Amino acid sequence: MLQKIFSYFTLPLLIFLLSCSKGHGLHTTAHNITVYYEETSQEKMAKEILEFFKAIKISPSHQMDLKLIKLERKFQLLFIKGEAFKAEDLDFEEIKIFLDLQQQLNAKVSSFTATPCEIAIANDQFEVLEIPNPI
Repeated sequence: MLQKIFSYFTLPLLIFLLSCSKGHGLHTTAHNITVYYEETSQEKMAKEILEFFKAIKISPSHQMDLKLIKLERKFQLLFIKGEAFKAEDLDFEEIKIFLDLQQQLNAKVSSFTATPCEIAIANDQFEVLEIPNPI
């Protein structure tokens, strides 16, 4: 009897554990963009970020992962770069695009009016590789 109950719950338990196995924290997803965040109090900000991208008509054809991190005096929004990346790979136009995006983000997302947010480029383990326009 116990073995039958165990086998009944094994598959759902396994599916649940695998779905949580990314280990990057809480997240919300819309329009092929996933925003990970660290605390439940940041969920509203993550949703605002998704709405911001929708408003400026960014809807990537492939999955795009971002992570919101609270630092001492600012937030960081990490853009995940999957392949090998070197800071010298960013050209002037790309740095300018990130600057424009960062300025719009801070102006249009109400959560960032009091505490600014800077954009950073990270690897798939959310380790910062480059900050194109530090705050």
